[in-house]
Amino acid sequence: MPPISMNSKHWELDSTSADLMVTATPAQAENSDQTPDDGSATPFGESLAWTLVRFHDRFGKSWVPGRIVLRADTLEFRPQRGALVGGELTYVAVRFPEVVWVKVDSRIFRTAVKIAISSGHVISLRCRSAKALADRLVTVIAASRSGAT
Repeated sequence: MPPISMNSKHWELDSTSADLMVTATPAQAENSDQTPDDGSATPFGESLAWTLVRFHDRFGKSWVPGRIVLRADTLEFRPQRGALVGGELTYVAVRFPEVVWVKVDSRIFRTAVKIAISSGHVISLRCRSAKALADRLVTVIAASRSGAT
């Protein structure tokens, strides 16, 4: 029988289809060719700030369809292969210590979850149950910061 990992940080707490958009500040756009080495490598091996700049440079202010996975210490986004014209997939993995705030942004025809990152980026997630996702995110982030996981 294969070993079972009891590390709860790797367990999926939630998973759903969503669209993602990254908004960058003007200062970040100027430095998009540089790879920040701030020691905050994501589970995919790159720093989050560099990954978000790369994602923004590649997709701009377009909604990118994919799947989000909520874990005890990370929110991961995996774009769908059909959304890509060419090149490799750009995964985004946000560790919760890097999250500044989470809020729901309601517009007339869409509701999105906005997540501010300590690097200054804002990630927007559009899904069917944005309010419920925001509530789960706030709960899991609070639990991970208190060390309850």
